[in-house]
Amino acid sequence: MTTLRLRRWIALGWGCLALALPALLAQNLAWVRQFGTPSTDDAVAVAADAGGVWVAGNTSGTLAGQTSAGSQDAYLARYDGAGTLQWVRQFGTAALDQAWSVAADASGVYVAGSTRGAFPGQAGAGALDAFVRKYDAGGNELWTRQFGTSSTDQAVGIAIGPSGVYVAGSTGGVLPGQSGSGDQDVFVRKYDAAGSVLWTRQFGTASSDQAGGIAAGASGVYVTGAVLGNLPGQTGAGWQDAFVRGYDASGTELWTRQFGSPSVDLGRAVALDSTGVYVSGATLAALPGQTSAGLADVFLRKYDAGGTELWTRQFGSASFEDGLAASAGPGGVLVAGYTMGALPGQAPSGLADAFDRSNDAGGAELWTRQFGVSATDSAWAVSAGPSGAYVAGFTFGVLPGQTGAGFQDTFLARLGDPAPTAIQVAIDIKPGEFPNTINPRSRGSLRVAIFGAPALDVRTIDLATVTLAGAPVQTQGQQGYHSSIGDVNGDGLADLLVHVSTEAMQIGPADTEATLEGRTYDGKQIVGRDSIRVVPN
Repeated sequence: MTTLRLRRWIALGWGCLALALPALLAQNLAWVRQFGTPSTDDAVAVAADAGGVWVAGNTSGTLAGQTSAGSQDAYLARYDGAGTLQWVRQFGTAALDQAWSVAADASGVYVAGSTRGAFPGQAGAGALDAFVRKYDAGGNELWTRQFGTSSTDQAVGIAIGPSGVYVAGSTGGVLPGQSGSGDQDVFVRKYDAAGSVLWTRQFGTASSDQAGGIAAGASGVYVTGAVLGNLPGQTGAGWQDAFVRGYDASGTELWTRQFGSPSVDLGRAVALDSTGVYVSGATLAALPGQTSAGLADVFLRKYDAGGTELWTRQFGSASFEDGLAASAGPGGVLVAGYTMGALPGQAPSGLADAFDRSNDAGGAELWTRQFGVSATDSAWAVSAGPSGAYVAGFTFGVLPGQTGAGFQDTFLARLGDPAPTAIQVAIDIKPGEFPNTINPRSRGSLRVAIFGAPALDVRTIDLATVTLAGAPVQTQGQQGYHSSIGDVNGDGLADLLVHVSTEAMQIGPADTEATLEGRTYDGKQIVGRDSIRVVPN
């Protein structure tokens, strides 16, 4: 099934199930913009920069101030960081057109996708062609390139590197100067800023293969997707595998990695930072070393620049999820998509919700946020940039504070600062004693053990932030905080023993539990609780 057909199948299935219930947004977002026509609209790509965000998507109607060209058009919109629309351009042929990706640099903004017609000044090659269009910052078209074979071709990803613009997609034929491998191959094509083709690479297995996304940077250009066979030098894991391949700026293959579970795996998006290459997608089983949560899970995998796997994370609910988009930023990597269940620590809003999750460069989850209305929502794009982080997709409902335009609307949201997920720690008030009797007026010093765990080195805890029922860790003059490190419970892990003043504790006669709070040096919140018995003076 091609990416285009898969997307429509999901949207149609959810649309038939959508219910007209009151909207609920269970999420902290800085702002949301919902827009569209009386028909069907979506957003499939975003690109953040210093001045705001670019949004690319599709409409079956006519956007405000625009003219419809055919049965479905692509569009490009520009918003500033505060969520104010600057301009929008709707474009297409007399047939069906599909935007899939957007990228921007100082010279302009690029949109990639597919068309069943012929753009002005271009010639159709087959039943479905790929296209790339460039606009300047003011929304003026600079150039359009339509290309393909006599079969079906589509561009699903676009990325900008130091020496050019890279487009990734799939072809059912043989592109000029290339060789076909199977029923459908993956391609990567490089353009310069003026729209001249620099090189093209077509590859695949003897079966059917598809591209999912592309990213470019100083280390090279990387494409991900899915294959139904075995790529050269690789071994298949299941019925359909994910892959990632890297090229240098001249088009020389750097490395290829094919991976998956015994079932179906899809590489959806790829992102880069200075520490490595991130691949997100979906799996219908358990990847090596991971545990399956439900019917389809999200995965996030990281490789170093040489193609060595650094870590893999698989997560989901008991139902269906897909990690459709990824973007690397200063704090790590963002993944966005949809869930038809409840992700850990989250609550569902409707039949399907959008989600975004952040992991740091080491793979640790920083936060997860699930949001939507009581109908159906999905995030299809995410981008982190100097002006903030943005997520976009579609909704079958009406988001709070917004107005619905039609059957299916586009949404764009700027992510707010989520409350970090606290690390739950085990503590023992007055170690070795029970019950933990406390006299708040005793002016004594109370010992509290904070137990280490495989996920928590207690030596990373900032003692200046630690409190027990509001009482800070006591100090010992120039010797610093009254604390020590040792193995209190004999499990072989380092534990932290701190002392607090009973008089400083904010507790009353009816309290039966005391809460310890604090943070690690890198900002992670810790929380622990233990029982107490308050006695009178």
